[in-house]
Amino acid sequence: MGGKSTLAVVLFVILVFEGYFGERGVATTVTYDGKALVIDGKRRILQSGSIHYPRSTPEVWPELIRKSKEGGLDVIETYIFWNYHEPVKGEIENEYGNVEWAYGIEGQSYVKWAAEMAVGLNTTVPWVMCVQKDAPDPVINTCNGFYCDRFTPNSPSKPKMWTENYSGWFLSFGYAVPYRPVEDLAFAVARFFETGGTFQNYYMVGLINLYFGGTNFGRTAGGPLIATSYDYDAPLDEYGFIRQPKFGHLRDLHLAIKQCEEYLVNANPIQQSLGRNLEAHVYYKTSNDCAAFLANYDSSSGANVTFNGNSYFLPAWVSKFPRKLDTATKCCTKFSFITEKDPSSWSLPYAQMSQ
Repeated sequence: MGGKSTLAVVLFVILVFEGYFGERGVATTVTYDGKALVIDGKRRILQSGSIHYPRSTPEVWPELIRKSKEGGLDVIETYIFWNYHEPVKGEIENEYGNVEWAYGIEGQSYVKWAAEMAVGLNTTVPWVMCVQKDAPDPVINTCNGFYCDRFTPNSPSKPKMWTENYSGWFLSFGYAVPYRPVEDLAFAVARFFETGGTFQNYYMVGLINLYFGGTNFGRTAGGPLIATSYDYDAPLDEYGFIRQPKFGHLRDLHLAIKQCEEYLVNANPIQQSLGRNLEAHVYYKTSNDCAAFLANYDSSSGANVTFNGNSYFLPAWVSKFPRKLDTATKCCTKFSFITEKDPSSWSLPYAQMSQ
């Protein structure tokens, strides 16, 4: 392909925690449909987090995995570090969709070739391309960004997946220490599942964020002016310690969403207006049995809303979710959860954040 950047076709290493699938924690088949990844014939809501093995030592890997499970994650995601596994001079481009336009027809042909090559390996698991709108079937195109609730796959037969959820940013000399409030991060995750998402990952590729930060050892930090600290304001900090309140807040969010898994993977959300800047997304099993997300998108005023005969107060720019409903109790509040979106309190070295 001449001097063109090479697409990093990566087989994600997904570790499913012991006991999650089957007696030995091993899945037999992994496929997908238009709603979710399907594991051993069952659709799943999956919360994932990235741990980069070169940015920690092997001695701490078991503890990082244990804490990730404690935080409500189902999956550990990692990727190939080309500087270790293929140390050949050249350029590896992860999000090829960001540069494909520069190569015209040749770039489009390369994407098709890469997809066919990957699928031809017969790994028996689905492949994804991050930020690749023209990912050919059966490869799944996915979203990366701070918010992915508005993302739609390029085919109705593919699930809505968020492969890189940025919980912070890399540390550069001369800039403020990156910080993203957990309220905003949780709001983004809730909004994603509220609008039909079924897989999200606190992920890092290149210079993005992850679930565990770590350290760029030696001269691997990259540049220019990038620090060796790879903390990223992640739920597990650079040294593997739990960062509160981010860790606990996200753990409770993961539990709330997991409690409603059977609703979220077996129905499409029905949007209901509850007033100006107020709405509900409802996943019905029957007419009286559902899981619902209630949201207030007004940035300044709280509001009282009525849903299914019950009254709720929603503070400004807050999502309260999920409320699992059944015929007996109408609304079971034990799954309620509140998260607030307030970008004004961020400390990140860039001007605009969008999906």
